[in-house]
Amino acid sequence: PYTFDQGLPIVEAQVGDAAVQLIADTGSGVTILTESQVDPAVLASGITGYVWYTSYGSDPGTVVRLPSFEIAGVQVQDSWAVVVPDDFHLAELFGLMGLDVQGFVGIPVYRRFFISVIGEESRYELFPYDDLSHVPTDEWDRVGLEIMREAGAVEVTMVFEPSDAADQGIVPGDEITAVDGADVS
Repeated sequence: PYTFDQGLPIVEAQVGDAAVQLIADTGSGVTILTESQVDPAVLASGITGYVWYTSYGSDPGTVVRLPSFEIAGVQVQDSWAVVVPDDFHLAELFGLMGLDVQGFVGIPVYRRFFISVIGEESRYELFPYDDLSHVPTDEWDRVGLEIMREAGAVEVTMVFEPSDAADQGIVPGDEITAVDGADVS
């Protein structure tokens, strides 16, 4: 079940021992959780350097593996989320709207299900896939940076730590001109 508050569907999820209210955002590429909802040991083992952007601002984030995430009575195994400060850039806006939410449910959770929306009953039905071969297993086993291409230039927008990129001294704003000797333009 979900509630419809200020035009947004709000669902309850369980993150470890914490019950959290999250915006059910089926278009979000990430699941966002606030710091106070995540076990400090899970947060400490995360990857820093992520920046969560929306049209209204940005926040530093830590990418974590969630040992325990439950939604609609279904345990989601080996999912990930971005953990942002409790006072994330949308918190004040949500407060003014009267919303008490601690983040968003996004694609890292939803891609494990076929989802049916039953609007008349204000509920989602989640049908777990039998086979998760479509879910990448190496999402955060990469070189450690995120890039953006504009007008032919490839700029580093995020550097994750720990990573090979951080160890090599790459920082946001660096321009990549070649990879393994091949020109990127």
